[in-house]
Parts: sequence; structure tokens; C-alpha cells
Amino acid sequence: MEQELIDAISKYPDRWNLCLRIDHASVAYTLYAPKEELSFCCGTIGLDAAAGSELKSIENALYDSGFLVNDFRSVSIVVDTESMAVMPDALTDEQMMSAFDESFPSFDGDVVVSRRSRPAGVAVVFGIAKGLEAFLMRTYYNARIISPLCSLIPFFGKRSRLGNVSKLNVSMSGNRLYVMVFGGTSLLFANAFTATSADTAAYFVLSAWQQCGCNPLNDEITVSGISPLKSDMMDALRQYVSFVMPALFPSQLLTLSKDTINIPFELTLLSLCE
Repeated sequence: MEQELIDAISKYPDRWNLCLRIDHASVAYTLYAPKEELSFCCGTIGLDAAAGSELKSIENALYDSGFLVNDFRSVSIVVDTESMAVMPDALTDEQMMSAFDESFPSFDGDVVVSRRSRPAGVAVVFGIAKGLEAFLMRTYYNARIISPLCSLIPFFGKRSRLGNVSKLNVSMSGNRLYVMVFGGTSLLFANAFTATSADTAAYFVLSAWQQCGCNPLNDEITVSGISPLKSDMMDALRQYVSFVMPALFPSQLLTLSKDTINIPFELTLLSLCE
């Protein structure tokens, strides 16, 4: 990043919205000042596996950047984790925590409940590295911590209202798949998977498709995100489903920067909503 831009961020951080996406390998970020022209920037910082712990590697990545730790206008943080469950929003936090513990009895870390998937009527409960929630809340006074599904479900839920067919939406980030099925305005299925091949990815998608009773001749599958598995997975899906197509990229994001098309889709959506 150019030093001039770093200086502008550090001088007036309260003008900027920060969005982060944290997984086991990297921290991706976007910074956007809504009232400043040409103010959108993004990037990815790899995590140091030799740092001693996942928490320490995240701390180092943020503080070593020199510009990602400031009192920003807003801070949204997506944490991708395999320990995750989608539950009815009507449950209390205590009930969700108890159900999570039963589903992931060996998990040892912080558990976060996010109710930001409205209006779908669900909450996402997910586990993150021990101490990470406390570190993020100390570092950013106004941080909100969510799962990738918390930005994806509202976006695709709104689009599912168009037409009268069921829609399965897949958003990909590397080897991670976020699968959501909507029947009209109703969320029928939402989950995340890890796939090491295109055939495995297609299997997860078709399993959700079959579970929700989708029609291979009329209903639709849309695919978004960035993954080396994406093209081959879509080819595999087309053997069984008539309508498999790329999801339309939000034009509002391209007005911010052409770079938005190269960062995780759930991160671009957060940047659009801020």
C-alpha cells in the first residue's frame, strides 16, 4: 500500500470503515472512507505458522501492518471456522451455546453467537481461537464479529425473492463452500463445507440440493466467490442440474474499486453495507 494512503488512514481513522476476514491462513481486509473519492483499498496478510499460536499469529499480522489498528469509523470482522452451526433465532444465547457444545464436544476456544442473519430467522453460532474475541474487542472498541454466513444469507435471501423457483447459492473462498438454499423468502438450508476437489465440492452442493427437494429441471444454482475448484465444480453440477450459473456481481462494488472482484465475496458484501 502507498505510504500516502497509509498516512491518510492513520491521520483520520474515524473516516474509514474497516472490514476483516480472518481464517487459519490469512487476514484479508478492506478499508473504505464513504465520503472520500478513490478511498477503497484491500489486501491480504499471511499468518505466520511459527508464531506459536493462531491467536499470536493474528495479533502479529494486525499490529505489524502499521495501519490496521486504529479507532476506525466502524469495524466488521468475519471469522471463518469449521466449528459452526446455524440455529433458530428464537433460541436464547444459552440454548445456542448448549447446543453448540453438544455438537462440538471437543472444541476448545471462544464461542460467538451472531444474530446478524436477519431477516432469515436464524442465528449463526461459531467457535474461534481461544482469546481471539477478547483481543479483537480490546483492539477495536466498536468491533462486531460475525460468521461468513451472516453477510451471505441476507444478500442471497433478498435475491431469492425474484421468480418462483428455489435457488441454491454457493459462495466459495479457496476450499471453503458456503451453501444456502432458499424457497421463495424462506431459508431452507445453510451450512459451510471444506472440499479438497471439485467432485467433493459438487457432492456437498448436490446433497443440500437433494435434501431440500429442489427440481433439477427448473430450480437454480448460482455460484460466487474465488476458488480454483469453481469452474470444475460448476461443470460437474451441470451434469445433474439444468440451471447452474455464476452469481451476478453487485455493480455497486465495482464502483468502489475493480479490486473488489478479487477479494472474498463475504468481505465485499460487508464493504458494500457499511
